[in-house]
Amino acid sequence: MNRVREINEAFVQWGVRSPYALLLGIKGESRVREFNAKAVVLLHQVNMLREVHQNKTVLGDGELAIHAKWASTILRPWIEADGDLKEAWLLSKEAEDLRDPQFAKWLNELLPIL
Repeated sequence: MNRVREINEAFVQWGVRSPYALLLGIKGESRVREFNAKAVVLLHQVNMLREVHQNKTVLGDGELAIHAKWASTILRPWIEADGDLKEAWLLSKEAEDLRDPQFAKWLNELLPIL
């Protein structure tokens, strides 16, 4: 997962227009940097939830419930309050970028963002 993190953070560090910024039509150096930073933080949150879901049998129901509640009560409103985050989230869902169908289903139940 460290390599994925490095790749995602390189978009922010170098100001390179990320695939998400390209697909969403984000243009302009400062606008691309702002969007990339938000999108990368969102991806880190999703990746953390992916790790929790992948290790749910080790972590147990209590730990899974704690993360599920956090995603629903903290992460969801944060995404919904910001247009960039909302667009990045919706693109991720549309592109089926979440891969594992069980994880995608669980996450979509926690974050039913319209």
